[in-house]
Amino acid sequence: MREQAANNSVEFTVMGPPVPKARHRTYKGKAYTPKKTLGYEKLVAQHALRARTFAHLRPFDGPVGLKVVVSFADKRRRDLSNVLKSLEDGMNKIIYDDDSQICEIHAYVQHGQPHVKVSVWPINAETLT
Repeated sequence: MREQAANNSVEFTVMGPPVPKARHRTYKGKAYTPKKTLGYEKLVAQHALRARTFAHLRPFDGPVGLKVVVSFADKRRRDLSNVLKSLEDGMNKIIYDDDSQICEIHAYVQHGQPHVKVSVWPINAETLT
């Protein structure tokens, strides 16, 4: 894991194949999130916490921006928005209080060694109006 702190931002890299958020499943009338999705969200949470601690920051409580570079091993088509959702959910209560605080997103796909690079920074609420 690589971590970096710059200008009150939190940056980290999660090595390995990105896991898109899978739709919840239902069993005996109860909804649950598949184990693979939960495992990836937990991995993201661990990296996010380590990076936030390294940056000496608390969870952001206002609007934030998000930059994500997703690298897949091959060129098969994948749903980038579902990968973003796994990352956003994995950072809840760690990088920000809730992913509804995300006001700006920059997301990119590349191919090569599978990993995800994440950067989150605070946005001045006054600039949003």
